[in-house]
Amino acid sequence: MAITHDQIKTQGPQVFLRLGTDDLHIPEPLAGLIGTLARDGRPYTGVGTPPTTRWLFPGLQPGRPLTAARLGERLRKLGIRAQPGRRAALTHLAAQLPAAVIADLLGIHPTTAVHWVHDAGGDWNRYAAQLTQNTSHQP
Repeated sequence: MAITHDQIKTQGPQVFLRLGTDDLHIPEPLAGLIGTLARDGRPYTGVGTPPTTRWLFPGLQPGRPLTAARLGERLRKLGIRAQPGRRAALTHLAAQLPAAVIADLLGIHPTTAVHWVHDAGGDWNRYAAQLTQNTSHQP
């Protein structure tokens, strides 16, 4: 969860998360929660003076962000399972994009991306051939 406070931008009631060079609009109700967290921080539960941190989700080790494993533990304790959401997001993406694009975009093995596309019902087998036949396509 290596998101810094500098990556959160607000414009009026809208909240954006900067990923690379792009600002991703965060919808409600998550926008309100992220905005409050960025503005107020979270309660300090450690011993001694709370350290200042640039992390939106600071970890237990000073100066380090919250790890994915620790976040998963916290969510599971609250009864929130991330796997169904991850699966739904990947299935939605795989139904819309060719496997090669998904592999590059997500950094997964091309064979894994092909399986996701097939499971999602996507059929991009003729994608490259159609691009070569399309006279308006410019590489």
